[in-house]
Amino acid sequence: MIVSFSILHGFREQIQNKIFSFGAHLQLSRYDTNNSLEVAPISEPELRRQLARYPQVASVQPFARKTAIIKTTDEVLGVVLKGV
Repeated sequence: MIVSFSILHGFREQIQNKIFSFGAHLQLSRYDTNNSLEVAPISEPELRRQLARYPQVASVQPFARKTAIIKTTDEVLGVVLKGV
């Protein structure tokens, strides 16, 4: 039973690491009233420098999102592309 708990705990940590590699603990974006997924990235170097001063902040990276459509022979899918 202890072995199974250890395996499950390790598996849960691996899943959390995978999830956090796609997203962040905190994401800052501009205020936008159109509820779009295509929010313009914040490119303020001073803000990035201020955030990087906190010892709890491991990294600060700008990102952008863009909606797109992928079409195959059988179906059409809506996707959101994220660029870091």
